[in-house]
Amino acid sequence: MSKTDTNKKKMLKALEDQGNLVTYAAKQAGISRNTHYMWLQNDPEYAAAVKEIDEMVLDWGENQLKKLANGVLMTDDEGEVYQTAPNPAAVIFFNKTKGRKRGYAEKQTIELEGSTKVEVIDYSKLSDAALKEILAATKPPKED
Repeated sequence: MSKTDTNKKKMLKALEDQGNLVTYAAKQAGISRNTHYMWLQNDPEYAAAVKEIDEMVLDWGENQLKKLANGVLMTDDEGEVYQTAPNPAAVIFFNKTKGRKRGYAEKQTIELEGSTKVEVIDYSKLSDAALKEILAATKPPKED
């Protein structure tokens, strides 16, 4: 195996270890960032391996988001296990990104004749929890 092939394997391992953060992975692998980007451009097999690592990192992130949306099992200082409440922001974010095709978007861009673009917020597509959160954030304080 050539030194380049060995370095590519080191870099791929480092990308996995570092969550596909190139600067840290390059430092761990002992190569320059520029070398990594050159390999990406010139080696389709290396680029495919990097893309697969990127998908794994994205899967990890989605799993973390799912945990937040569902609530997480935690242990307190006395060793008692409890579950945190679901995180409404995580649920809203999930629906805005993964549910965009189903209409879970706060705004749509409509292009009119010419180059005029108008952004419209479609509140009818938001969940009750999202609407309550928006109302709470925009409601003026009660006067005494």
